[in-house]
Amino acid sequence: MYDEQTKSTNGVGAALFDFTQAVSAISSSHRDLQKKIEDLDFKLTDKNLELLGDLGETQGLKTYLDCILDSMSNCLIVIDKIGRITVFNRAAERLTGYEAEEVYGASYSELFCSQISERFTPFHILKTGNHFTEGEKEIITRNGKRVPVKFSASLLTDSDNRILGAIEVFTDLSAIRALDEQMHKINILSALTDMAAVVAHEIRNPLSGIGGYAALLSDDLKADAEKRQMAERIVEGVKRLDGIVENLLSLTQTKKPALVEADLGDFLRHYIAKLTTEVNFTSKNIVVQQRIPDISIKTKIDPVLLGRALWNIIDNAVHAMPKGGTLQIEMAPKVDNEKRPGCFAYISITDTGTGMSRQTMDRLFSPFFTTRERGVGLGLAIAKNLIKFQDCNIGIRSAEGKGTIVVISIPLTEESSK
Repeated sequence: MYDEQTKSTNGVGAALFDFTQAVSAISSSHRDLQKKIEDLDFKLTDKNLELLGDLGETQGLKTYLDCILDSMSNCLIVIDKIGRITVFNRAAERLTGYEAEEVYGASYSELFCSQISERFTPFHILKTGNHFTEGEKEIITRNGKRVPVKFSASLLTDSDNRILGAIEVFTDLSAIRALDEQMHKINILSALTDMAAVVAHEIRNPLSGIGGYAALLSDDLKADAEKRQMAERIVEGVKRLDGIVENLLSLTQTKKPALVEADLGDFLRHYIAKLTTEVNFTSKNIVVQQRIPDISIKTKIDPVLLGRALWNIIDNAVHAMPKGGTLQIEMAPKVDNEKRPGCFAYISITDTGTGMSRQTMDRLFSPFFTTRERGVGLGLAIAKNLIKFQDCNIGIRSAEGKGTIVVISIPLTEESSK
């Protein structure tokens, strides 16, 4: 009996010992596992910090690149392999009228290829595999305006030379085209004025002879009324031709203007009084109004040249009102002009006539351009030349059916500028 109890006690002890050993091993493993977990936590924290640093660096680089793209004066558009817009910088926004947010993911073709050949688009190099192309084309803006641009397009590839899409860079040529057109007009005007000077001098001498002989013939034919009338018509024709010659010479005006100091208000009042006595505005159903303030505005003008310029402008205004209307001549006191530093007085001639289209306005000061059936097309060209010759400036605003206003700006003397 004693032996059986001893065995039982020894078995329980051994089991307890084994259990204790197992618990100790488990605790040790737990501690090791916990230490490994703590080490992994530290490593994970370090890796997260490293990733956050990389992300911040990447974000900073992206922001830096975005700033570069938005600071470019050239327009830049990037498309993916199927033609969706992925980059659209600020210069492209300004030129096209589209916002970047509304075109991201949109089809380049739908926005900019509706009225131009595909070979002038990035799609061409995507299809052909050519790495680069350049040329000139027109971009259709959001409001339908055509803008001439110089463009270059190239493939967008990764480090393994796989095609990701295409890049297009373009520059607005509007200012350059406008300058070229202006230079072209200046060259034409220069050639015309040179020709006018030669023609005028070559015509004037024989014209004077024809006029003189016709006048003598008219005197000799007093007894023959019919032939005398024919001679008088020759004289009238010569006078008209002489007037055209005089106008041609005005285009080549090189003589220094005879500038004198004058009160602009007094000059205009006397000019209008003389004008209304020489031209029967009542018969033309035209009402002449004048708004000239009773103040002294001193300026330097050539009264003869300025008077001729005003007549050419007023003559145009009268012909623009075949059924009558209102002709208003106004003088504004000195005003500081932001575009042209200094003080200026303004003469404005306003009519309620037929007005002019944009196409007519573009050619308004071109010599020999006219919309009249019997016009020569020199009136406004001469007026502009005579006005600029006195260091003054002329501007015109007009719209079809709404009349025309012509404004002459005249620099004031120091006394009037105070």
